[in-house]
Amino acid sequence: MKKTTVLAAFLILSLLGCNTTTGPDSGNTTQPPDPAIVADFPNRVGNRWIYSYYDSLSHHSDTVTVTIVGQTTIPGNIPATIWQREFRSYADTAYVTVSHDTSSDTVRIISQRNLDGQWDNTKFIFPLHVGSGWRGDFVSDTSTVIENRPITVIAGTFVNAFRIKERWGAFNDYGDVSTWLVPEVGAVKIHRNVRRWTEWANEVWELMSYNVSA
Repeated sequence: MKKTTVLAAFLILSLLGCNTTTGPDSGNTTQPPDPAIVADFPNRVGNRWIYSYYDSLSHHSDTVTVTIVGQTTIPGNIPATIWQREFRSYADTAYVTVSHDTSSDTVRIISQRNLDGQWDNTKFIFPLHVGSGWRGDFVSDTSTVIENRPITVIAGTFVNAFRIKERWGAFNDYGDVSTWLVPEVGAVKIHRNVRRWTEWANEVWELMSYNVSA
């Protein structure tokens, strides 16, 4: 299955220190190594974003708090930060990893339920440039940076928002996601239009407030 969202926000989602270690290796006595840092992508423990959420198909609205609550090591001995999303009625967890090569940094947001497979994830490659693109880890999954322009959301106006358009399709799982990423802030808006088997979602995440350090 492809998307469970994000942060977003996204979310996107960017979509967030403390010394508490939780997650897959929380029983270990050895502190995991600090996750790698990308200058434009806030990924430090303690970072927090609050989003308004609305799904026009289910007519469901909510306020979602996304917080980086710790760090751990996921299968493959990969360091990661632990992101929690708190809705009114439930919470879920994702893990964010960063890998480097000579010219770019790859950020992956991996959902809890697909931690072992690590193919159902959101992927961004930094630095962002209009026209750049990459393949995701899912069948027929591609992302393209299509514009960089100001955007106004509940949290305010941001002059340097990159819009990344992701599309995928395979079997009965397909859709597209637009994520507006602002360097050193994170995902300020996410629009998800998704079909998974018989379920549809048309979600909008919009940043209301944030407290981050890159």
